[in-house]
Parts: sequence; structure tokens; C-alpha cells
Amino acid sequence: MAPSTRSTARPSTLIKSSNPIQYDTIQKGRVFNAYNSRDPRVSLRAIAAAHAPSLSTAHRWLKERAQLGSPTLRKTRKLGKNFGPAPRVSIETCKILVSPSRNPVQDQQYEAQIAYHGIDVKKRTLQKRLKECTNGG
Repeated sequence: MAPSTRSTARPSTLIKSSNPIQYDTIQKGRVFNAYNSRDPRVSLRAIAAAHAPSLSTAHRWLKERAQLGSPTLRKTRKLGKNFGPAPRVSIETCKILVSPSRNPVQDQQYEAQIAYHGIDVKKRTLQKRLKECTNGG
């Protein structure tokens, strides 16, 4: 009979956090202060070894500081305009819905328009999207 394998340790994949560590203001500030007051003979590698988690992180922080300025000292979130999933109602669909020639049921309620055009959204979603895409819908 084969020996039991329950007592033996099996190698497993390490679970890595999907959220990277957001370093605090103190650590970033130390890197910036050391970089600003450095001797010309001191390399960025030496500064990163003393103050930053890694050399690539120090490079990234300095690049962000050059682009953003003082907000880099604070915890920064993703930069962008649209976060979240793509809208379920496209801009073209909104244009069709507000066009009298392309929407024969324009004067009816939202539920009737959704059923007529076969749009798979709720009434409130359509209202919100029309308000965003057109000047008040």
C-alpha cells in the first residue's frame, strides 16, 4: 500500500496581492530630500539602497515628481478620466434615441423606447446615459 501523502508538504504557488504597496509620504519624502541634497558623486543607486524599496521605485517616484510636482508626495491614485466598466449604452444609441427621424417612439416613455430598440438596460441607466451624452437628454 502506498504511503499517505497528507503529512508531506506540497509546493504551492505563492499568493501575490493584486494591490501593490502604496508607500507613504515619509518614505517618498526621504528619497526626494536625499536626491535634492545629494553630493554629485553619490549615485541614485546608493540613495535608493538607503531610502527606497528598490532602484526602479526611486526612478518611478522621481519621474512622477517631475510630471506631477508636489502631489507626488501624497498617495496618488490612478490618473485618468474614466474609471470602471464601459457604458452599456453607446453614444450612437443615444443619438438615435434623441433624433426624431430615427426614433418613431421618441414621445413615449423610456420603457417603450427600450423595448422598441431592444436595448438591454434599465430605465434609470438609460436616463443617466442620455443625460451624459446629450445636453440634459
